[in-house]
Amino acid sequence: DYLTGTYNRRKLDKILLQKIHTSSDSHSFSAILIDINDFKSINDTYGHNIGDQALADTAGILLSCSSPINDIVARYGGDEFCLVSDIYKEEDLKDFVNKVQTALKSFNDSGKRPYNISFAMGYAVYNAESKMTVAELQKVLDEKMYKTKRVHHTEGISRL
Repeated sequence: DYLTGTYNRRKLDKILLQKIHTSSDSHSFSAILIDINDFKSINDTYGHNIGDQALADTAGILLSCSSPINDIVARYGGDEFCLVSDIYKEEDLKDFVNKVQTALKSFNDSGKRPYNISFAMGYAVYNAESKMTVAELQKVLDEKMYKTKRVHHTEGISRL
């Protein structure tokens, strides 16, 4: 992706297909679908150039948490990203998600930008026995991500 320096959606789909085909009970992977909460308000408040900076900042946060050998970060589309990792244990994946949240908090606490970023994340370890396709895996991640997005939206309304 020219804007963020991450892989694009086409490359992501190819990587996921390869990961699915090489997965087994003893060797699997995980994926995290990430959406920037309230991204439209960044664009509306600060302009699209700053919105582009928020996308690049998001990519930087995700890349800083990732291993260049074992993980890939891709722009899924718009303000959504996908991180694919060789992590195959649920507890390790939860630790990794916490690492991303910690890096996000550090970014926001730095005050480098006039905006704060928050993420809705849907994540899962791929189960080779499920025989899920790329599209089915993406649907599971999307559903989990939107569940956390609804919680964020509800919390925002309750603070008004």
